[in-house]
Amino acid sequence: MKRYTSYKIVAAPLLALAVFAAACGSIPPAETGADASQSKSEEARLPNGYTLRRSTSSVPLAEKQTRDDPRLNISFIFLEPKKPDREAEFLKGLLYSGNSAKQYQNALAGEYQDMYRQDPPEAVSGSLPADWEYRENLAVRGMGESGVTLARKKYVYTGGTHGMQTTTYYVIDREALTVLKLPDFFRDPQGAELRALVMEELRLYSGLEPDRPLSEGIFFRDEPEISSNFFVTEEGLGLHWNPYDIAPYSEGSVEITLPWRTLRPLLKQEAMERLTKFGINLFVS
Repeated sequence: MKRYTSYKIVAAPLLALAVFAAACGSIPPAETGADASQSKSEEARLPNGYTLRRSTSSVPLAEKQTRDDPRLNISFIFLEPKKPDREAEFLKGLLYSGNSAKQYQNALAGEYQDMYRQDPPEAVSGSLPADWEYRENLAVRGMGESGVTLARKKYVYTGGTHGMQTTTYYVIDREALTVLKLPDFFRDPQGAELRALVMEELRLYSGLEPDRPLSEGIFFRDEPEISSNFFVTEEGLGLHWNPYDIAPYSEGSVEITLPWRTLRPLLKQEAMERLTKFGINLFVS
């Protein structure tokens, strides 16, 4: 897998949670004493009324389960908003379709059971069908009192040679209770100036010399689409592409960060004001 552009998340009331386990075909191992202590420390710094929870379960996929039938192993690390205020209701609607985290998990299990029963996999070369896996980790990353970034990492395996891991970012204005999009930041989110910055950063990511076609590196096309899946850090605005989006599965996810010093001329005035409230200094050289 290629390198990831490194970035530092702004220190704030909300900290990044545990990283998604990457191993295929097994439930993540139990927390060590150090892991459990760190989880408690992170939970203590969450806003009042919010709780971090870890949940694992194993449910049968076949309607009449036998010893040899696969199961669905589910693992969650999720944020549970407890307070019945506007932000808690907003997050429940955004993350769990308006339900509790437990209801969301149960509905998910039902969907995969239906999928399996409609088209049960056949054994390959006499081997038994493998267990299915679903893992989801919600990381909460702080950007000050007015804004927060959520990173939702999922790993799904339903048979075959490998599973699929994806990350979805949500950049949230906590005052307006809205998920921000690229047009909220840029005057022209598909303009030539922004595209040129993105393509040059992708060349660096792929180890290509300036002005070389991106298809000569790891990418499918010379002009990939600008990802709408983005995050915000104190260094810049990050763009994330999941496996298969713009490069083969073997390359994994592609993630770059565009420095604020190069993006400032392209930003809307209200975006700069919003980022300042998020605790980001756009004028650090």
